[in-house]
Amino acid sequence: MVLVLMSASCKSSTPKTVIDKEADVTINYILITTAFKDSKASRLAFQEKLTVTLDSLLHQDKALVNLTEEYALLEKAKNENKKALLIIEGTNEVDSTIAYRQKSLSLFKCFDSLYTYEYPKVLTIMQSLTGNKKELIFKILGPSTAQIKMKGTEMINASEILIKYKLNLIEIPQ
Repeated sequence: MVLVLMSASCKSSTPKTVIDKEADVTINYILITTAFKDSKASRLAFQEKLTVTLDSLLHQDKALVNLTEEYALLEKAKNENKKALLIIEGTNEVDSTIAYRQKSLSLFKCFDSLYTYEYPKVLTIMQSLTGNKKELIFKILGPSTAQIKMKGTEMINASEILIKYKLNLIEIPQ
């Protein structure tokens, strides 16, 4: 089904009618929100496990922790995020004033940076015998977390595309 939707959103050389524009908006919005939802479970599983492990360091900074599960969850979240990025990159920016696609891409690129650079550094620190792990980890995650929050808010605010194009989307539970 995704392939059919993606091919329906391909650019055409003929002028767009209002109905075509609304169809493009609908298809691209659905593709982006589906990519977000499909990558959410792995992202949350990794973050939950990382939080529990970080909590153990609050009680004993020099604790040795086995991070096998964290590395596996990180890899899964990273791969799911890359899939989402590919889907979003394949969509069209149907309204440049709202820039839903651009804002979504920006958020997923921030996630990609976290999975590729920041989280591996955090896991390395967690495995080390050095003290001050919490402070070192906060220095890495603090700015990234603030940026993710900002990009996420921008993406949510760009959902005004639903109002502008009077879209009524009904989510069907699977």
